[in-house]
Amino acid sequence: MYQYAQDLSSGGEEKIKNFIRDGGGYIGICGGAYFAGEKVIWQGSQLPMTSLGIFPGTTKGPIDEIVPYPEYGMCKVNIIDSMHPITQSEPDSAWILYYWGPVSIPNEDAEITILGEYDVVNQPAMIAFDYGKGRVFIIGTHPEFEEDSDRDGVTLQDTVINGVTYLGEDKLDDRGSDWDLMKKAVLWCLKK
Repeated sequence: MYQYAQDLSSGGEEKIKNFIRDGGGYIGICGGAYFAGEKVIWQGSQLPMTSLGIFPGTTKGPIDEIVPYPEYGMCKVNIIDSMHPITQSEPDSAWILYYWGPVSIPNEDAEITILGEYDVVNQPAMIAFDYGKGRVFIIGTHPEFEEDSDRDGVTLQDTVINGVTYLGEDKLDDRGSDWDLMKKAVLWCLKK
């Protein structure tokens, strides 16, 4: 997310915000979730960067209680709003890859919907909200990866689980696909 801020000019950030405000959609996964926050905290310090600032709140991480940085692994996300179109028909929880993503802490007066929380810290992992005429979905985990399948073409080599390194192996298991969740997020952002 820090690199996004370096690569985008303030004019570029305004174009993104205007796109969303005028009816577009934004899906922020991990770094994209951090970048959406008004305030970005990384390893306890506010980053000296200009974020996109479309999420009225703070994005903060990594969360060592889930997986100590710089390791990655699976984490449980509890669905807390099963009525929202994105999370309707989703199970009560999902196991999703955690790779240093943020908690998304809304400002007190923010009009956002918390869809899911990290099980370990009971803080927002997945949120949705309107931004002008557009819609925003941000998630701190990586639902786009299929840890127990090679259909996405991604294999996370040298997996560390509970301090044990499995060299050349992908030992992660998301206990099912998160792609339906992402499909519903895309359709919601597109207002379809």
